[in-house]
Amino acid sequence: MPSGAFAPRDASLYLPPAALVPDPPKLPLIVFMMGQPGSPDPTSLAKALDSFAQAHQGLAPIAIVADQTSQGDLDPSCADSATYGEVATYFNTLIPEWASSHLNVTADHRKWVIGGFSNGGSCALKWAGEYPQVWGALLDASGNEYPGSEHVDETTADVFGGDAAAFEAAKPTSIMAAAPPGTYAGHIAIFLWGASDGVFGPGQQRNAFAAQAAGFTTLAHPVPGAGHDGPALDGGLAFAIPVLGPALGLAAPSP
Repeated sequence: MPSGAFAPRDASLYLPPAALVPDPPKLPLIVFMMGQPGSPDPTSLAKALDSFAQAHQGLAPIAIVADQTSQGDLDPSCADSATYGEVATYFNTLIPEWASSHLNVTADHRKWVIGGFSNGGSCALKWAGEYPQVWGALLDASGNEYPGSEHVDETTADVFGGDAAAFEAAKPTSIMAAAPPGTYAGHIAIFLWGASDGVFGPGQQRNAFAAQAAGFTTLAHPVPGAGHDGPALDGGLAFAIPVLGPALGLAAPSP
């Protein structure tokens, strides 16, 4: 599913037990991204989904773990650009089209989740704001406060042609603030971070407040004992996937 000059590495596909039985049900979809540097490694997400499926008669979302950087040392900053190619189109048009035509996923986009860790989390938040017709839920694990936050000048030059105003307008908080009232009604946003993460944690808290103000149903969860690391991701997913279960139609609501 390549897009323009953007050349993603191969994505990974997770199928729960319920997807492998005769006459399987239509299932929710999660599209997830890892960090930068990193790769589309499904290990952490698959572990959380396996645990959920084991407790819910084999039911869990189908998941695609895809590549938003093309190389571990690049950062396209979640935007289509002449420099890096059409990464946003890849995730928000081509992957959804492929999933709809090749996977047994529900057509109800309220049950489609965009998520990611670190760099991937910042893309997930941006696209949840930009494409509410595609993504009904957000799972942002230790995401950068905004795409390109670690190299603002480079991103402004390479992705936005030196246009600082365009860079500001592309921040997730700007996108959410500009959305018409009611845009995110019924949309769930879960923000996760390591409780000892003093770099990414404060930005996650600010983004959670901004998402709540924009109309998302928001839940923020600092993972005890974790920093910006694997335990933050694993602990966050272990918390978030069961929380999403009822909204995705896979579990009864909590009493």
